Amino acid sequence: HRSALDGQSTATATAEPLDDFAISTFEITEAQWDWVMGDASNMPNNYAALPKTGVSWHQCAGFCNRLSEIMGLPDGEKCYEALPNNYYREVAEAHLRGGFRMPTLAEWDYAARAGTSTDRYWGRAERYLPKYANCRPRSFLMPIAGGLRKPNGIGLFDTLGNATEWIHDTTGLAETQPESLALRHIRGGSAWTIESGVTVKAEYTMAANLPSDRMGLRIVKCLIKQHADVGGLTVELQTSDQHGMEIEGQSSPTETLRLAISSPSSPSSSPKLGVGQFLGRFQRGASIPRTLVVKSSSSIPVMLTSVTT
Repeated sequence: HRSALDGQSTATATAEPLDDFAISTFEITEAQWDWVMGDASNMPNNYAALPKTGVSWHQCAGFCNRLSEIMGLPDGEKCYEALPNNYYREVAEAHLRGGFRMPTLAEWDYAARAGTSTDRYWGRAERYLPKYANCRPRSFLMPIAGGLRKPNGIGLFDTLGNATEWIHDTTGLAETQPESLALRHIRGGSAWTIESGVTVKAEYTMAANLPSDRMGLRIVKCLIKQHADVGGLTVELQTSDQHGMEIEGQSSPTETLRLAISSPSSPSSSPKLGVGQFLGRFQRGASIPRTLVVKSSSSIPVMLTSVTT
């Protein structure tokens, strides 16, 4: 994958991701891109399933922000700051926000390796390469629909080959250049990459404002973590029943934390049960309305006595 579109080699990402994250199983497709960006053009079915290519880093940042908007996230959860002339810049501590973004260097490396230590996640055998990666000479310089090659150990398709993927952060890169000239990490190789360049450790950079038919993206989203000792939401409950209860802390329409608590089993125990239990840190970026639902597993009501934040 050494060409005029590639820059210098960069440092290896050895650190693990800072927080838990979800990552897309496939590279973003042409159809998904057009749906998010509002392109109503009709495309053949065999084109819609191809990875979206021909996009710059800035265009990908705009895509991520737009997807965050469509999903109902407030501006404070977006991971990219909009700049003049359709340029973007990653916000500080974007990994703590709930918006969609490109993977960091550490996240991409962690997900692509899938727990392996070899340069390719299927091992060292060259004969298996065509089963996992779409690259030269068998690619005929053409991307294919996601899922036509075997996935890595955690079920991700085409992390090597097919479309080279933009990286979110600038770890190890000089940050003195304006956004119009800034370099960004790219990883994974594409249908134009020769076999020797299709490895997790192959490291290149590219100008962020340069679209290329070889470049695509995969998206990630931060997952809310539960912390066992500090911060978050504490709930105090009392019940006169001995059958137990279930506490459900809903941090968003799609993210729910649940906890089952049993009442004392001894007949001599007090008929009332007081429970203080940490349910998780709900605050992510800007303030977002949260909902707490308390349910009893029996017919006797549960009384919520206090909520501490």
